[in-house]
Amino acid sequence: MKKIAIFLFFVSSIFAKDVVVKSDFEVFFPLFGKIGEANASLNIKNEKYSIEIVANSFGVAKFMSSNKSELYISHGFVENGYLVPTYFKSLTKNSYKSRTKEYFFNHETKSVLMKKDSFEDDEERYSFEENLSFYPRNDLTTLYFNLKNMVNQNNFLYDKIKTAGAEKSQGDVEIFKISLQELADINKLFEQKDNRVIKVIINQKIFASAKGELYLNLDKDYVCKEAILKDVILFGDIRAKLVNFTLKENR
Repeated sequence: MKKIAIFLFFVSSIFAKDVVVKSDFEVFFPLFGKIGEANASLNIKNEKYSIEIVANSFGVAKFMSSNKSELYISHGFVENGYLVPTYFKSLTKNSYKSRTKEYFFNHETKSVLMKKDSFEDDEERYSFEENLSFYPRNDLTTLYFNLKNMVNQNNFLYDKIKTAGAEKSQGDVEIFKISLQELADINKLFEQKDNRVIKVIINQKIFASAKGELYLNLDKDYVCKEAILKDVILFGDIRAKLVNFTLKENR
């Protein structure tokens, strides 16, 4: 499931505590039923955090993607209510090939080293490292925790945030407060109608969506209850729904 899992794990302002948060989502397309699932966890202890997200394809999506799965890992620290990454990894693989990206953050020098490798049929296709041409203080997992501090502002309309993992757009991820007309239209697709809805554009292909235009349906605690990925090739609109959410103290 091309990065859709990352956009679903969105929680409220809990970073002052030592906590464990777990979320499980199922992804559906009306014609084919369930096409994927994502399992995510956040652990915060002594001002340090770790995130792990695992996404697997099902049914027709599993067949079309040759059993694709994805893993995202992020480690770092908590600063003034924000998650700040020091390490981020993404691994995408299917039945015959894999691709790994690792990011090493140096916040003192404001630089990030990226390492990439790819294997196909157990043979290395490429392996190299380079410094990003931009400095991000977020990766694709921390961004969606940290957004709460921005979208909670009464005058918020739009922002563009530099993010590790979004290199195709020079790190730019766009966040929008949608118009009342757009909200009325998109709410027709959501089961829960009274929540806050924001639009996220990562400017990369997600599930073969032209721009990766994603609508997040957030409750009062900024937990993502539903998400809709628009205009996916061969599928149309894809919907994800929260099926399990737990939050407990990390002792």
